[in-house]
Amino acid sequence: MLGQIDIGGLYTIINVVQDGRLVYTRKLPIGGQHFTDVVAAEMKQDAITAEQTKLALELDLSPHTVERPESYFRMHRVTQAQLNRIIKKSRAIVDEIAAEMDRSVLSLPTEAPGEVYLSGGGALMGGVRETLQEKLGARVREYPLELSGSEPVTLWATAIGTANHYRLKQTEKFDFLESPFGNTLKGGQLSLNMFSTPILFAALAAIVFLASTVFDIVQDRRQIQQYDAMIAEESKAVIDPTGKISADVVRLVREQCLSRARNMQNEGDLRALDILRELTNNTPARSEMHFRLKRLQYTDKTVQVSAEVGSFNDVGRLSEALNTSRLVREVEVISQNSMRDKVDVRLSLQLNSGSGGGSARCQ
Repeated sequence: MLGQIDIGGLYTIINVVQDGRLVYTRKLPIGGQHFTDVVAAEMKQDAITAEQTKLALELDLSPHTVERPESYFRMHRVTQAQLNRIIKKSRAIVDEIAAEMDRSVLSLPTEAPGEVYLSGGGALMGGVRETLQEKLGARVREYPLELSGSEPVTLWATAIGTANHYRLKQTEKFDFLESPFGNTLKGGQLSLNMFSTPILFAALAAIVFLASTVFDIVQDRRQIQQYDAMIAEESKAVIDPTGKISADVVRLVREQCLSRARNMQNEGDLRALDILRELTNNTPARSEMHFRLKRLQYTDKTVQVSAEVGSFNDVGRLSEALNTSRLVREVEVISQNSMRDKVDVRLSLQLNSGSGGGSARCQ
């Protein structure tokens, strides 16, 4: 079991490899830029100048204290207090990387890696390897490779690994999807198998619904056919096969017609709408006299009218006008009372019998 920590410019990549296969990987938003930000904040410099200052200071973050000569502080125009603060904050960044590595190890299904390989530009800072080794309790080392020109392998480890990966044949390349971690990710992919049971129940419900709908339609059609047969059977008693209406039916219809005609003659065929229309036509217009209807009651052959008129003379005019109606047989003033400048009057209108003039022909 091997661990890998690659401290890049903006991110740190943590990998765990077992038997040549990747079993865990994680990307942290921590990188060399964070060390530069510490220098920029402490020295009040822009990002480019702070990056140059970080490299020139040759910071050492190892647990032991490194004494610097006075010429060092004069050359870099930095005080001992500023340097101490920069080192303290930079160590905190390395401590955070170590803590995240510990958390990652706790989530592994196997034992913790006994050896960790370090790479990336951020790992070039002095004391980073020693600090990580102390915090992790595991051996931390650079990749066992040598480059020409004394180039640090730590800086080029990722590029070398990528180039070697593309140099290998397809069958020799490491398949990340077949790693334990890749299998875990693939296990979380969407699969239709997990929806098989709901889909089955939905299909069965749809089949039952369609079957019940078809059954209801068939039943309704059968019932309609039964009703049609019943109507046809009943119609035979009314209309004979030659198409003529039977004499019994004609007799019953004629008797009903005559009965209704007699009732209309006895009751006078007076409808409420006819009475209201007649009273409206025979009441003087508002331009001729003041008139305000308060109440109208129609019972049997009598209409009771309660109204307000302008004077006692208007009472007489109203009575005479209503008495000219063809429906009214007699107008009787029941009461008339003076109220301030108006007169309240109650009239009783006796209606004529058979004044509707309705008739019916029953043949």
